Amino acid sequence: MHPQQINSFVFILHIAIITHCLYSIFFFSANKQRFNIWLIILFGSSFLAKAVPVLAPFLRNYQELIVFISNPSFSILLFPCVYLYVKYLLDDNTVFLSKRTLIHFVPFIAFYLMFTIYGKPPLPLKLAHNIGHTLPQENPGKVFLLFPISYFIISIFYLIKTFKKVKKHEQSYQQHLADNSTFSTLSWLKPLLIIMLIQIVLFVLGHTPIPFIPIPFWVAPFGVLLLLFTISFFASQQHPLVEQTIPISIDTETKTTLHEKAIQISNIKAKYLAKFSSYIKEYKPYLEPDIRLGILAKKVKIPQQELSKLINEHYQQNFFQFINQRRVEYACELLQNKAYNKYTLVAIGKEAGFNSKTTFNTSFKSVTGVSPSEYQKGSSDA
Repeated sequence: MHPQQINSFVFILHIAIITHCLYSIFFFSANKQRFNIWLIILFGSSFLAKAVPVLAPFLRNYQELIVFISNPSFSILLFPCVYLYVKYLLDDNTVFLSKRTLIHFVPFIAFYLMFTIYGKPPLPLKLAHNIGHTLPQENPGKVFLLFPISYFIISIFYLIKTFKKVKKHEQSYQQHLADNSTFSTLSWLKPLLIIMLIQIVLFVLGHTPIPFIPIPFWVAPFGVLLLLFTISFFASQQHPLVEQTIPISIDTETKTTLHEKAIQISNIKAKYLAKFSSYIKEYKPYLEPDIRLGILAKKVKIPQQELSKLINEHYQQNFFQFINQRRVEYACELLQNKAYNKYTLVAIGKEAGFNSKTTFNTSFKSVTGVSPSEYQKGSSDA
């Protein structure tokens, strides 16, 4: 490919990144979910990091502005933002802008201040050459190597933390979710983390003055575009996984003995069980495809943690098993009803609250010992 064609292709990629970032910022701003704030910061920082290659030809006389916008420390924000997005997605009670949250931005602030004070952040070599940026003469190797090495350590650290969060969720999601779709298990994050790992390698090589491996200049922006598109594509379809919890109310004003407190808690649990059983029987919330433990807890006005314990202890099931067993029982009723003979098995499953054919078949066989088609055939023969 001719050098001029390569430059044009890279320019188009940067335009695509900027456009996609702006669209994503407006899209996730319109969505009022708390966890989306981290996506807005992510796409905003990506916009600032990638705007300079497009603006550079028009700002040759404004190198200070280019230096301010092109500060590569913006690229560090990608990884803590993805981690905090997952963290907030799995814990709606996390306090925004708490000390534990702000500490994740310390590396970004430190590098941004360092680059701002010195006034010459380490731009990629080819970009620096294109805009006529003069590299620092004193120890340029150290200046260039400090940021890529730190970037690598920080990004790998957050990559591992995010992976652990997703893995832990995969092992416990059945306690509060009733389906195993990719957006409930967060399995869509695994290929994203692989793309992020590839992007880490490309960034480090692109910002290192020593050409260890010759990489085409268009590869890095193409990797960024792929990464951002993957994030926005899946995140735009992601539903909340948890709800804010309601604290359990126990009388603490009057002095009571441990025995009296135990009796009080026991009475509360009995009250919760009666209320919950009545609600399940009357309203059949298991027929709602998107039912979650948090939503159900709010509807029956029982603290989420207490409702989870109630289901575990009284029914000897987790939330996933509890909901899907009742869906299967309802599906069995439909399969025995001649009025539903013309319905397909997929339609029966959806009518019973299943939003996945796989979950329907797996849950049905787990409860009844046979597949839905075998059960239907047996019912028709009878």
